[in-house]
Amino acid sequence: MYLIHFLENFMDKDKAIFAPRGIARLESFRGRLRIRFPKNLFDGQARTVALNLPDLPKYRAIAEAKVEAINSDIALDRFDFTLGRYRPQSRQQAGLETKDVPPDLSLLELWDNYYEYGLLRWKESTKMYLQTSVRRWLEKAEASQIRCIEKALELRKFLLTSTSESMAKRVLTYVNAAYKLGLKQKLLDKENPYDGMANELKHNYQKSAMPLAFTPVEKLTILDNFANHKGNWNGRGLTGKGY
Repeated sequence: MYLIHFLENFMDKDKAIFAPRGIARLESFRGRLRIRFPKNLFDGQARTVALNLPDLPKYRAIAEAKVEAINSDIALDRFDFTLGRYRPQSRQQAGLETKDVPPDLSLLELWDNYYEYGLLRWKESTKMYLQTSVRRWLEKAEASQIRCIEKALELRKFLLTSTSESMAKRVLTYVNAAYKLGLKQKLLDKENPYDGMANELKHNYQKSAMPLAFTPVEKLTILDNFANHKGNWNGRGLTGKGY
């Protein structure tokens, strides 16, 4: 009886020794990537490390490689429980000058993030217009070396010299909305250079101080035609003068 009890306790301890430690996983939180560590490494407590990267395909590849390296450390019993090894380096620690590092998001990446955010609430016609009109101009801007999201003045100049003022206003309005969303999601941390820029431009209909009303002669002609109308009016009987 004592032998059985001893063996059972031994087997339980053996299971604890060889129990899997779990693996680190990549997750998205408020549009940013972070690593979640298995709780059994920290006595049941949750631990995460923010990577300071937006949740976009090209950054996911970088993050997934980091997660793979962490899981290798876990498997080989060389895991850094301080998590210092897994935290992102600052630009200064990485030996880079801040001014030499381009912004994380390009114009097109910023736009695609905004477009995906609005997919569920936009009509099909709106989606088509945004992709074939607004995004097309951003693609042309990028082809003209305007890729950085901070080149607001360069983008404005490019649009005004390449398309109508009305279209430039539309594109800048949407880019402004995309930037505001990026700030809200903490994908960006700098002041919005597009704020109010579209308000300086006008659509064609806004340029005319007065509406194009009918001339006095045109008004008399319209009234005379109504007064002297003969025949069947909208299929509901005779109106105006009879035949």
